[in-house]
Amino acid sequence: MSSESVEIGSFRFDIGSAKKRLEELDAEKVMIQLPDGLKWKAGEFEELFEIETVFWGGSCYGACDLPRSIGDADALLHVGHSEIPNLQPDYPVVYLEGRSTRWRSLPEEFFERVKGKIALY
Repeated sequence: MSSESVEIGSFRFDIGSAKKRLEELDAEKVMIQLPDGLKWKAGEFEELFEIETVFWGGSCYGACDLPRSIGDADALLHVGHSEIPNLQPDYPVVYLEGRSTRWRSLPEEFFERVKGKIALY
């Protein structure tokens, strides 16, 4: 797995893995699907890839909310969510997970007070 990562907004993305997967697919044109909160950063995502890109302008409410079609693109780059293994669209999908960078420095006393598992949303 590649370690080329980039921070966009308050998320870190493993761009190297996505590029490698697109190369394996011989993709010359990719459709990028961004969640609504990252659409205003579309230009930053476009600059990361050295192939032709188009953007899906519709909604994106999670990994299961894929476009019905990607037109003449060779693959869909779905940004921000993890793959759902049993979801089988009619075209190749490359998932570019976003890892939050907002919680990098929680105070140590926070962890001392919390017992068990927690989830931050």
